[in-house]
Amino acid sequence: MVSSERTATAAASPLRAALWMSGAAALFTGMVVCVRLLADTMSVFEINFFRASVGLILMLPMLARRGIGQMRTPKLPLYILRVMLGYTGMLCFYSAVANLDLVTATTLNISAPLFGVFFAWLILREKVGLERWALTALGFVGAMVLIRPGFSEVSIWMLVAFASAAMYAITTLSIKVLSNTEPVARMIFYMNLLFVPASLPLALVYWTDPTWDD
Repeated sequence: MVSSERTATAAASPLRAALWMSGAAALFTGMVVCVRLLADTMSVFEINFFRASVGLILMLPMLARRGIGQMRTPKLPLYILRVMLGYTGMLCFYSAVANLDLVTATTLNISAPLFGVFFAWLILREKVGLERWALTALGFVGAMVLIRPGFSEVSIWMLVAFASAAMYAITTLSIKVLSNTEPVARMIFYMNLLFVPASLPLALVYWTDPTWDD
């Protein structure tokens, strides 16, 4: 019942969904700039750890207001899978941002929706029309134009950026599945809660004391 109601709401509000996605893209761009600046003095492992830690701290007022009881979930295995994929994807993307120019890294990473179409068809069995397949193929052609295989050396970091896009696409599918029964606040809470211990070991190995500017 909950799933059908949310599906109907989403179908009735494509403009709202587009606005949310536009806002997410704008904020994501700001995050990418921060990562690029931090990568000069800090490892991607530590950046990932601080991202999750600060995110968890920002969730604490919401947790205090709603109570820990509302954060209980039977979907913990799926949350763990989501965090594993998301953590790998972020490490790949942060590494690409640290080693490529920002335009190239970001452009390759935004191919995630192209992977999303394929994985949605393969895993969720969603119907994908000919028009959408054609647009997806065109998007991949655009990515190949940027990489120019055979005309210039393909950097390993370009492939890493592509890998991050694929990971992000699968992570998005897990969010789609979770959203059928899980509220948004709970999904964000568990993402940050599980990210902190997952990112801490490697952050400690490559730790650099952050400055106030960092």
